[in-house]
Amino acid sequence: MIVTMAGLIGLRAFSHFVFTPLIIDNAISYGTVGVVLVVESWLVGVGSVIFGGSLFGRRLPHHHGHRLALALPPPLRTEPADDDRRRSLPARGRGPVEGRGPAPPCRPT
Repeated sequence: MIVTMAGLIGLRAFSHFVFTPLIIDNAISYGTVGVVLVVESWLVGVGSVIFGGSLFGRRLPHHHGHRLALALPPPLRTEPADDDRRRSLPARGRGPVEGRGPAPPCRPT
């Protein structure tokens, strides 16, 4: 989050010096379409800063692990435990519902 905030502050400074004159020039040269293209470019920049900041912020604790990783919660388990896995798998040799046998045939209507 800190990395993303720093990136957004940098984007604000960049926007002040680059996009402000660019909007004026494109408004004179291309009209409304030029302004829309500059605003669209700015939105792409915001998305890139947010995405890149989150990636870099996620990578930061791994790089400086012993200082920052202590404050992180433990990772979530991704695989079910053995007893959870046994409950989710159907029993072999039985039908769709445990203990009832095969499903009844469909009747023509």
